[in-house]
Amino acid sequence: MFTRKPDFRPVIGITGSRQYNRLSRFYSAAVVYFLGGRPRFILPGDDVPEFEGLIISGGIDVHPDNYDGKEKKYYKYDIARDKLEFSLFKKCQEEGKPVVGICRGAQLINISRGGTLFFDISKMYEKIKYPTNHLGRIFYRKAAYLDTPSLISELAEEKEKLCVNSLHTQAINLLGSNLEITAKENNGVVQVIEDRQKLVLGVQFHPELMPYKKFCRNIFKWLISNANSVQIENKVSKYN
Repeated sequence: MFTRKPDFRPVIGITGSRQYNRLSRFYSAAVVYFLGGRPRFILPGDDVPEFEGLIISGGIDVHPDNYDGKEKKYYKYDIARDKLEFSLFKKCQEEGKPVVGICRGAQLINISRGGTLFFDISKMYEKIKYPTNHLGRIFYRKAAYLDTPSLISELAEEKEKLCVNSLHTQAINLLGSNLEITAKENNGVVQVIEDRQKLVLGVQFHPELMPYKKFCRNIFKWLISNANSVQIENKVSKYN
């Protein structure tokens, strides 16, 4: 079987923190490489490499000053990461590069478009009974019901619902401009937002932790495919 050399793979930037949630971005990198992309971590303080697609990974809460929210007492925010990811998302929008936001990443996308978050979903929604320990959240599954037509429904091959994990304590409240909510739980918690025209997909769950699910792999395949198109366009422009 013919395999492309790694140098021909589109570069997928993967954001993260120098201090927290390292495992999640390593899982994303492994899935990206397995599916044909070339992962590159982009952390606060790094020189930003050239890339064709972006994953804004999960992690600690975005600082509430970014959406006029309430600060958590004694919580350790990562202001440098916030600034980096807002800047990278803006760059991708200006340059037509695809973006997948995972958990915190989906929330940051919403905030960057003028949206807001619920401070604590357990206090905003009824019948919230998610596990409270980390392992429990990874293995717990809940149903997210899809709207059609939508990008996520296509990636899920027109399924009516998905079973997803639950590692978040916050959720999207007011929706940002030009975004659509395309998957929700029965209790109203938003699980997917998208702006198909701008190649933006935000998922509240963690697909990198469920690569055995085809719809999760399809999320990464969609990103890599569109990043590959960006790479080809850049090469054509270079030689014209």
